Amino acid sequence: MEPLETARPSGESGHSRRRNWLLLAAAGLVLGLVFGLWVSRPSIKLPAGYQIFFASSSEVFLEDPQGEIVVGASLAELNSEAGLIVGRNQPRPGDSQTMGNAAGYFVIETATGHITRGLSRDAWIQRLRQLGVPGVPLLHPPEYVFPRK
Repeated sequence: MEPLETARPSGESGHSRRRNWLLLAAAGLVLGLVFGLWVSRPSIKLPAGYQIFFASSSEVFLEDPQGEIVVGASLAELNSEAGLIVGRNQPRPGDSQTMGNAAGYFVIETATGHITRGLSRDAWIQRLRQLGVPGVPLLHPPEYVFPRK
């Protein structure tokens, strides 16, 4: 009686081929998910063509209608009303300090595109008063869907 064949003619065992196929399938799935997320660019539309873009759970940006980042990567909370987008950016330790990533409160006048960044809470409230906002807007985390009806 002849011994049973334990290897395929190619020299690979069935277990090794199955493992390679599973690794290839898993890699394809991961690449598909990454590409799908990159193409879909998770974002929330805001008035006047602005949008919130989620690069990750800890990196959130605010983009203008041309796709330029105007606030972030640490957008903490915001709201939109009466032609304004208002909020607070809170950079993490080690984040680069750029104009768009300035710590503090901000006001975007959507009609003109004028942005005031890096304000203290008191200066932010004062700026809102200058723009005719009577109260202090309630700010929400960026994953909160805008505009609310």
